[in-house]
Amino acid sequence: RKESSGAEKRLLPLPPDPRTNADLREQFLSLYYTKPSIQTLEKLYQLKRNNKAPKLLAETALNKEMETLATAKKVNEKRLEVIRTQLNLRELNKYKLKQEAELKNWEERINLIDKDEAHVSVINEVDLEGPPTIMEYINTYKAGEGITIPEDPPLGCECQNCSLMSSNCCNRIAGFEPAYSAYGKLRVDIGHPIYECNKRCQCPLTCKNRVVQKGRSVKLGIYRTDNGCGWGVKALERITKGSFVVQYVGEVITSEEAEKRGKKYDADGRTYLFDLDFNDDDNLYTVDAAFFGNLSHFINHSCDPNLSIFNVYINCLDPNLPQLCLFARRDIRKGEQITFDYCQSTQNSENEDDNQSTDLTPLKGKKKTTEKSAKTSRVQTPAKDGIPWSSANKTECRCGAKNCRKELF
Repeated sequence: RKESSGAEKRLLPLPPDPRTNADLREQFLSLYYTKPSIQTLEKLYQLKRNNKAPKLLAETALNKEMETLATAKKVNEKRLEVIRTQLNLRELNKYKLKQEAELKNWEERINLIDKDEAHVSVINEVDLEGPPTIMEYINTYKAGEGITIPEDPPLGCECQNCSLMSSNCCNRIAGFEPAYSAYGKLRVDIGHPIYECNKRCQCPLTCKNRVVQKGRSVKLGIYRTDNGCGWGVKALERITKGSFVVQYVGEVITSEEAEKRGKKYDADGRTYLFDLDFNDDDNLYTVDAAFFGNLSHFINHSCDPNLSIFNVYINCLDPNLPQLCLFARRDIRKGEQITFDYCQSTQNSENEDDNQSTDLTPLKGKKKTTEKSAKTSRVQTPAKDGIPWSSANKTECRCGAKNCRKELF
């Protein structure tokens, strides 16, 4: 060929292409393909969820298409888009495997921290959101700066076997009726403080008045909701009415610090502040679950909730520092989302069962009612978590209940 003239060379067959198939595929990728953004993968995932995404081509067929297009003088745009979609589907599969591994690791970590007998599952079959990164998982109150949470109760009962008939059990020492039935189920109304037996009591650890301190016994799942409400929590087994479900924990801060943080959270459109004002309208402390919390951090609001909040005292008997505990207000089905009313009053009310708004306490920083209550203000940005948005100082409620108040705060 070297010795041939120009005219002769044109008559000779072309030499083989020195590029390998791998080289051709690399050339195709460099010319025609860019790695997809997370937004592109999310759209493709939603198509796949709804069985609207194309089927995955065999690897050999995809490679052949890329090799052919890499050497083509004129590329068909429709054919090119098909190949790009196929490559994106493979990127989606890799991203999904990475997401599942991260969620599994997070699930293992929180179960090591949680230490309760019932497992916490993490489930996302809705989108590509990974584990939350801004919250440190804890299983009990974290004392904020300058705060000490007492853990040495000054007194305890001398019962050998606490029962509903015991006259000197912890609840009655505090001036209240026993809170639990013989089966460990709640038997009192909202607004009734619960005094469990503590470390100074003479009764055994099997005492019927030790419920919350034994930990969560129902299996729950932190899961991604499919109605735009971000993360939620659902029951993974049937929960009977009156059962203890979970504690609401976070960082305990002073009310002054809460006011400062509240202003910043309001500006960000997000807050998890919960005032501990059961004992006094001018509460001394607030629980902030924004950066420290447990699975209760993810429980969504409902105007028709299946959980109620109670103040529980065990080893800390400071009336201003109750543990916030959520109990089932009715039977809860397996798979049902668990919810509580973010504005629930902890004082007893004739209208409590009807979820009337007359007993609700408004957002921190707004004018308080005169009624003693524990309250939360948990506003989440719709772009991230999808629960209420704020506009003109009003927060829309999206719980979907028949008796929805439409405005949360």
